[in-house]
Amino acid sequence: MPYKRLGTQTRSSAAGAVGEGMGSLNRVNFRDALKRVAMVVHQHIVKIEQRYQNRTRDNINSGLFHAKKMDMFSESNFVTPVYEYKFVRVPGGAGTAFYNLKKQQAIFKM
Repeated sequence: MPYKRLGTQTRSSAAGAVGEGMGSLNRVNFRDALKRVAMVVHQHIVKIEQRYQNRTRDNINSGLFHAKKMDMFSESNFVTPVYEYKFVRVPGGAGTAFYNLKKQQAIFKM
């Protein structure tokens, strides 16, 4: 059986059609699947942040929350660092360049 060309397919028969609800095994709704995964990940992040805010001296490294994991999965570990260069011009210093290198602190908005 030959496949239909992409231009001749109807909107309801195309894989991942918008507005079809949950979809099925044959017609996967990728947008719906991504929404569901995003909701689960968001719920995990909210729970971890609540545990971090409600921690006490006794439960810092107990149960499902470990403070070391918070440092390991910090957003600053996954961001490309940005540096600021400041060049200084020195009269008579032909062929040499002096500069100050400073790493910019990233600001994350939630």
